Amino acid sequence: MSHWYFFSYARANRHPYLRKFYADLWEVMKQDLTKLEQKYRSFADWESLELMSRWSRDLQEALEWSNVLVCIVTPAYVTQEWCGRELAFFEQIANHHYGAADQILPVFWSTPEKDADGNPMLPAALKPFQYTNQDLPDVYERDGLFNVMFQQNNRAYRRCVITFARAILEKGRGKPARGPRPGLRLADTPGAFEVRDRIKTRVVYCSAGGSAWQPFLPPAQQDQNAAELVETVIARRQAAFVPLNVGPHFVNEVTQCSNSGHPVVIVLDPKMAQAQQQLADFAALDRKLHRTTALFVPWNEQDPVIQVNGQALEATINNAVVPHVAFPNPPLRTPKQLQQELNATLERFEQLATNRESEGRPVTGQAVRVESSPAGAR
Repeated sequence: MSHWYFFSYARANRHPYLRKFYADLWEVMKQDLTKLEQKYRSFADWESLELMSRWSRDLQEALEWSNVLVCIVTPAYVTQEWCGRELAFFEQIANHHYGAADQILPVFWSTPEKDADGNPMLPAALKPFQYTNQDLPDVYERDGLFNVMFQQNNRAYRRCVITFARAILEKGRGKPARGPRPGLRLADTPGAFEVRDRIKTRVVYCSAGGSAWQPFLPPAQQDQNAAELVETVIARRQAAFVPLNVGPHFVNEVTQCSNSGHPVVIVLDPKMAQAQQQLADFAALDRKLHRTTALFVPWNEQDPVIQVNGQALEATINNAVVPHVAFPNPPLRTPKQLQQELNATLERFEQLATNRESEGRPVTGQAVRVESSPAGAR
């Protein structure tokens, strides 16, 4: 279903005022919509931080079918990897259909930075879309919309809402949403913002079925694949997501990540331990040089392969690959369990990397939340 606008914001800026602005925009817009136009709605991801396996897919579809992207500009917004992805993805969609992306509407939420002349200034990625209108009050350009609301300047706030609502209608009616661009995926789109000074986790998919691997039984009862499940965890953590491919360049790519101080978490289908050629790529890693690399093995003791070969596979993995290995116990039987355990592993591993980096020491020692044998494998 098409949306009039997609509300893009940083989770750090969640506040009752933000939800009020979102709702007020829609209420004002509705007054000028025809009966047919009112079938379109607005979109914002107000879900809690609980992991959702289809989250990135739903966001992509909403961006593809939104007339306008409303960007809530704050210092947090322009440093969030996922916010930058939403902006870059929407811009590419608009360029594909219309050759331009003038359907992007930045809104100063916090006090904006000023240029030498005292004018509000957007970061480079948003500067081409800066919106000015003589109906916007001076207090908005000076202090940002949050402060207008906090100061209870109702007249100025009303002017802002009406002005932005009219801008959305004008942009949306002129160039309505046209759907996806073939081959373009939100999860693969590089963010528009440069994110500095952050531990960026790289994720590697390793399985006989590639990223389409479905790790839970029986497959007929669910359609989530490993790629989608892991992408959601990474996105919810607001971390960079750079998949690496197992193959001839695998060792060099992992080494480059390690040399730059970025953790690498490998999600491994335990059945893949039977593929000796694939494990050879892991064996080539120097355990002493890859202390920032961890392995996450989502065991499911109901899998017939694990029931028969569990001990042998565990020994093979422990002997052949990187020093930090997570065998979740109890086993993982649902997509939600996989995401929860992977999220905990990433949190622990990234925190270790951050602490070691701040202390000027290499990342060594236990880096994962659990290290035990899978239940039912012995």
